[in-house]
Amino acid sequence: MSIGFRPTVDGTKRVIEVNLFDFQDDIYGKTLRVYVKQFLRAEEKFNSLEALVKKSTTTKQRA
Repeated sequence: MSIGFRPTVDGTKRVIEVNLFDFQDDIYGKTLRVYVKQFLRAEEKFNSLEALVKKSTTTKQRA
Protein backbone atom coordinates (compact mmCIF):
# COMPACT_ATOMS: atom_id res chain seq x y z
CA MET A 1 0.00 0.00 0.00
CA SER A 2 1.23 3.46 -0.79
CA ILE A 3 -0.15 6.53 0.98
CA GLY A 4 1.31 9.67 -0.49
CA PHE A 5 1.45 12.16 -3.32
CA ARG A 6 2.93 10.12 -6.23
CA PRO A 7 5.89 12.49 -6.68
CA THR A 8 7.28 10.69 -9.75
CA VAL A 9 4.18 11.73 -11.73
CA ASP A 10 3.94 15.17 -10.08
CA GLY A 11 0.95 14.24 -7.93
CA THR A 12 -0.57 17.10 -5.95
CA LYS A 13 -3.11 15.35 -3.74
CA ARG A 14 -2.67 12.53 -1.26
CA VAL A 15 -3.84 9.16 -2.56
CA ILE A 16 -3.91 5.58 -1.34
CA GLU A 17 -2.78 2.87 -3.76
CA VAL A 18 -2.84 -0.85 -3.08
CA ASN A 19 -0.94 -3.38 -5.20
CA LEU A 20 -2.39 -6.88 -5.28
CA PHE A 21 0.37 -9.23 -6.43
CA ASP A 22 -0.45 -12.54 -8.13
CA PHE A 23 -4.19 -11.80 -8.05
CA GLN A 24 -6.49 -12.30 -11.04
CA ASP A 25 -10.09 -11.91 -9.80
CA ASP A 26 -12.34 -9.16 -11.14
CA ILE A 27 -12.94 -6.90 -8.13
CA TYR A 28 -13.61 -3.63 -9.93
CA GLY A 29 -16.22 -1.67 -7.98
CA LYS A 30 -15.90 -3.94 -4.92
CA THR A 31 -15.06 -2.83 -1.41
CA LEU A 32 -11.79 -4.17 0.00
CA ARG A 33 -10.49 -4.28 3.53
CA VAL A 34 -6.72 -3.84 3.59
CA TYR A 35 -4.44 -4.40 6.57
CA VAL A 36 -0.93 -3.00 6.83
CA LYS A 37 1.48 -5.71 7.96
CA GLN A 38 4.82 -3.95 7.69
CA PHE A 39 6.53 -0.83 6.40
CA LEU A 40 8.57 -1.54 3.26
CA ARG A 41 9.96 1.81 2.13
CA ALA A 42 9.40 5.55 2.18
CA GLU A 43 7.87 7.46 -0.69
CA GLU A 44 10.47 8.78 -3.11
CA LYS A 45 10.61 10.59 -6.45
CA PHE A 46 12.20 8.64 -9.29
CA ASN A 47 13.77 10.11 -12.43
CA SER A 48 11.57 7.96 -14.67
CA LEU A 49 8.65 5.54 -14.61
CA GLU A 50 11.13 2.82 -15.60
CA ALA A 51 13.10 3.46 -12.41
CA LEU A 52 9.88 3.36 -10.38
CA VAL A 53 8.88 0.01 -11.91
CA LYS A 54 12.34 -1.41 -11.21
CA LYS A 55 12.16 -0.34 -7.56
CA SER A 56 8.60 -1.67 -7.28
CA THR A 57 9.82 -5.06 -8.50
CA THR A 58 12.44 -5.27 -5.76
CA THR A 59 9.92 -4.05 -3.18
CA LYS A 60 7.45 -6.74 -4.32
CA GLN A 61 10.09 -9.39 -3.65
CA ARG A 62 10.37 -8.16 -0.04
CA ALA A 63 6.59 -8.03 0.51
